[in-house]
Amino acid sequence: MEVHNGDILDLDVDVIVNAANTQLQHGGSLAAAIVDAGGSSIQEESDIIGWCDLGSAVATGAGSLSASHIIHVPTVDYTSDRRTATLEEIGRGTRAALELAKSLQAESIAFPLLGAGLAGLKTADVARAMARSIANAEDIACILCVYWGADWEALSFLGEPRTTDRSVPAITKRLKLRHYPPVQRSALVPPRPGSAPTSRRC
Repeated sequence: MEVHNGDILDLDVDVIVNAANTQLQHGGSLAAAIVDAGGSSIQEESDIIGWCDLGSAVATGAGSLSASHIIHVPTVDYTSDRRTATLEEIGRGTRAALELAKSLQAESIAFPLLGAGLAGLKTADVARAMARSIANAEDIACILCVYWGADWEALSFLGEPRTTDRSVPAITKRLKLRHYPPVQRSALVPPRPGSAPTSRRC
């Protein structure tokens, strides 16, 4: 697994995972950014699907994005008094996304920190739950994408970069990484031209 500090939409991967709600209405946060970048067809396909349970995953096309698919993993259910996903459901949703990506013949997949945004789960707890689910993934490159600098620092327990072929498949070599320096959660800092990519492999 590779951990990347930057914008998930800048990664050259086959599948981007979206932190969705169970009704698949992409009106805010990362979901809205994905639809804004990829176009309305992502929401239109989601409307046809209509629903996805917590702990599950569904796929749509990626519109005009370079990825081939968006896989939606719900972290919030607004129909049940805004119930948020548990860490166990985050783990199940991560595994479901991986299996779905493999069925779509994807070779690479990028995850956000599922549940660390609107669902309010702690960054480190989410990362551990997701890392356990990703740990045994085979034949697919897995990237955990961290946008906020504070979250990046919270993941220092994942370790320093490692370069063994077994830890990160060769497909990750074609990633186009963009570095964001550590920032406060209240402010977005644009990427610095020519800055080196930042990643941890674990």
